[in-house]
Amino acid sequence: MSPKTLDNKDLQICSVIEGPQRAPWRSFHHAMGTAAHGQINRSFGGVAVLRKALRCVCALSFAAGIFTISPTAGQADEQLGDLGQSMFFSFRQATKKIAPDFDIRVWTSNLEKALISYRKGEFVKAHKLFKAVADDNDPMAHWWLGRMYQLGQGVPKNDGAAFYHFRQAALEFDGLESPGPLMGAKLDSLVQVGRYYLTGVPNTTIKRQPRRAFRIFQTAAQFSHPGAQYGIGVMLYDGQGIEKRQRRAMKWLKLSAQKHFPLALAKLGEIYWDKRANTANMVRALMWYSLAQNAVISQMHSQIVDRYNQLASQAPGKVLREAHQMALRWSRRYPPPQHRIEKQPVSNGVREVSE
Repeated sequence: MSPKTLDNKDLQICSVIEGPQRAPWRSFHHAMGTAAHGQINRSFGGVAVLRKALRCVCALSFAAGIFTISPTAGQADEQLGDLGQSMFFSFRQATKKIAPDFDIRVWTSNLEKALISYRKGEFVKAHKLFKAVADDNDPMAHWWLGRMYQLGQGVPKNDGAAFYHFRQAALEFDGLESPGPLMGAKLDSLVQVGRYYLTGVPNTTIKRQPRRAFRIFQTAAQFSHPGAQYGIGVMLYDGQGIEKRQRRAMKWLKLSAQKHFPLALAKLGEIYWDKRANTANMVRALMWYSLAQNAVISQMHSQIVDRYNQLASQAPGKVLREAHQMALRWSRRYPPPQHRIEKQPVSNGVREVSE
């Protein structure tokens, strides 16, 4: 189905965004009920049962030696090695420097071949290989295709197509599998779908649905995804489709900032810059922007670097030096994390976070 011809019914992502209608500022575990998989099963009903039945049939057939199925998620992750360990919280551009310097083995899977081609910067070839894997409904391949369409790598930039592939991967998310690259791809796809619902996609049937986006972010935030935490924070701060609750928004933004998510750091910088009449706030604004521009990866979010340079040119030297010192102290306290996907215990909707 062409991404540009998706109808409204086809845009139903999963039950995590179709739960009970509650006040959207309440703690995000309310949106989930007792567990994520419970809502997903209630949403899909017969589809979930059918999927379980098919999995049982495949398992029994494999045990009987009728046919050979593909490796399990754990085996696939092990096969991918370093090529599959991005954890999908941030996206690193391919460079030839990090391309593995070895010949591709004849038994290498199409997914491995696609990843190797991508790392070499051979985006057209990588797209073709990812597409072949995605035709078998592989969530990781759908994630990579979504990112390639989102960034225009090897294909024309197309947010409608990116939404389609992220949606396909997100539909496989249930929150029950072991943490790893495969779960990371599904979780990040869910966040990307939420982002598209927040903004809408011009010239497609994907319209702005901020409340749906908020529920998606609530679900993904339970697994500490910084993009989801940022999404909740910015929606609460600006009142996008929900009531403004700026004190709570600051807590969510700082949770995301602790993981060095550049958009959250930049948002905090803008918030304090708007209050720069107070010198202390100007220092804080430049501290957050200094951290944000250091967190930017390659071409992504290059506007953050430009904005930092613009603000820094307006600040006295003493303020800049103090801001850099504060940024160094903050980085020592919250070093860039080795990302792990874990469901977090929640008290009153969000943990208390100090600056």
